[in-house]
Amino acid sequence: MLIEGWTTTLGILIRAISDRYGGEGLDLAKKAFKELGKVAGSEGLKNLKIKDRGIEAFVQLMEPWNLVFKIKIKSKELIESSNRVILIIRVSDCLLAKYWKAVNAPPEMCDVWYSFDQGVAEAIHPKMKFRITKSLYKGDEYCERVIELEK
Repeated sequence: MLIEGWTTTLGILIRAISDRYGGEGLDLAKKAFKELGKVAGSEGLKNLKIKDRGIEAFVQLMEPWNLVFKIKIKSKELIESSNRVILIIRVSDCLLAKYWKAVNAPPEMCDVWYSFDQGVAEAIHPKMKFRITKSLYKGDEYCERVIELEK
């Protein structure tokens, strides 16, 4: 129940920020979540003694969060080329989306939330990028997370 309460509270808080401050407030929330991700990523690397600074480090750091928020991975696809590595993770079920819908959180909720993941990515490697290309919360069939690292 703790996770559900936290998720609901966050949705209400971001809705209030969006209602009051619009895009400027959402940008501030994204910046804060990204900074939090950088701190969590740096601490996670240190505490878990992860030496790798590639895509696998991101997967290792984010796995506990996936378990906590009951995020069900539908598929993973790794694409490697001579100059980059891309991991595409598709999510079929997400506790976050369920509770955010219940409190009418803004459509940008995933963008705010996943700014944390971008911060984690940057803590691992300055050239690592994270983005969401599909979102259950926005009505897509699944969430699609893309992690990319230039070699």
